[in-house]
Amino acid sequence: RNIMRAIDSDKIIIYVLSVLLLVASVPFLSKLPRSRGKNVVFHLGYITAAVTILIVLPESIQTEIFSPGGVVVIGTLLPVYESIQAICTPGETDDKMWLQFWIASGMLSYTTEFVDEIREYFPRGGDHWYEFEFFLTVWLMFPLTDGATLI
Repeated sequence: RNIMRAIDSDKIIIYVLSVLLLVASVPFLSKLPRSRGKNVVFHLGYITAAVTILIVLPESIQTEIFSPGGVVVIGTLLPVYESIQAICTPGETDDKMWLQFWIASGMLSYTTEFVDEIREYFPRGGDHWYEFEFFLTVWLMFPLTDGATLI
């Protein structure tokens, strides 16, 4: 009996492209200065970019990226890499920053379980939760917004 179900090839392609995009962005993201979340302009620019992405990105791609798998890809690959880099440096500032991210990310993950429970009783109750979770996860770790330091 085959327990595993077939994974759609389009979904695999989207996830692979997401990972490649994430890996390609690491050198650029590491050059951005950390704002400690104090610059309101960066937050407004981030919100504008997020809304633009939601408007412009085709719905077929949105359903794959803004899904539990998409959130896992964006919320673990870069943070794990950056956390390992932070541990290998002598300073503690970057260690603290990534610890703050992991605490906030853990709370968000717990909240997602709660939202999933609500959706069992109210199917439309969390229709856009994964979009919110995706953009919140990116906001937490993006150097210009540095959202994890604000929570």
